Amino acid sequence: MRHKQKQLLLFFFVLGLWCMVAGAALAEAAAPKITARLDSETTLVGEPRTLSVTVTPPPGMRITPPVAPEKTGGFEILEIRETPRNTDGETRQFEIRIAPFEIGELDTPAFEISYFDAEGHGDAVRVPPLNIRVTSYVETLEQKGEEVGLRDVKPPLLIPISWASVWKTVAVVTLATLALAAVVWWAWRRLRRRAAAPPAAAQLPPPDEEALAALARIELDDLARRETAKTYYTLLSNVLRRYIGRRYAFDALEMTSSELLDRMSQVAWSEGLRGRLAEDLAEADSVKFARYSPAISRRLGALERARGIVLETRPPRVIPTEG
Repeated sequence: MRHKQKQLLLFFFVLGLWCMVAGAALAEAAAPKITARLDSETTLVGEPRTLSVTVTPPPGMRITPPVAPEKTGGFEILEIRETPRNTDGETRQFEIRIAPFEIGELDTPAFEISYFDAEGHGDAVRVPPLNIRVTSYVETLEQKGEEVGLRDVKPPLLIPISWASVWKTVAVVTLATLALAAVVWWAWRRLRRRAAAPPAAAQLPPPDEEALAALARIELDDLARRETAKTYYTLLSNVLRRYIGRRYAFDALEMTSSELLDRMSQVAWSEGLRGRLAEDLAEADSVKFARYSPAISRRLGALERARGIVLETRPPRVIPTEG
């Protein structure tokens, strides 16, 4: 009897161990493949370097741009931008500009990349750190055999004063001040005579019409190319947040991305819609806070996704019947 109990315990132990190994293997297979490369293994303090990151997600998975950790380990993050995609359409490449401000053997920051499926479920992986040796300019000069030391301070530079130029400047400034004072006095008298009529309160258009008009203006003005990535994504995020806040009667503009996603879990949206909203918010946060600079095609795609969310969630139109 005891022998059978031992065999049964051994069987469940082996089964549990196999499940753990299989689960780890499946999790590893579902995670994106990441490769990282530095443009140089040595650098001077303060000299910018480029960290190239290539990410290949599993089929059906979407990823967010790399996000810098809270502790950057002696580096300043200058820029995160995406380079043109490979021909396979899945692999994404990013270039991260970093500059060290400490001397010695340093490891690059472990940037985090999130991935999730169409329903918004996923996890995060880290870019493997790479080692780089950072030296100072003084050390470089000493290795070249050049003299390192302080130079004498130059004597003060005497600037001759022309009193004619001084009085001319004083006269010009005085005349300009008098002219400005006259214009201000005339404008004040003119405004005082006018009757101050209270402005009529403007009636806001429906939330979906307001959002679609704002997105159309952004597209018509070609802001994806004319504005910086931070300005462009801030405009898109504000339009989408204002629409959601007016549509569902809460202040979405004052919420963080995580607070907004938690609040939207109480709204009757599909998992696909929540996943698209999570992707848009994550990309906008990467641009605003991690200096990520998406390609023009990604910017135009973000506008189309925002327009699609508005069209899919707008309230049904009530057509009045005659008679």
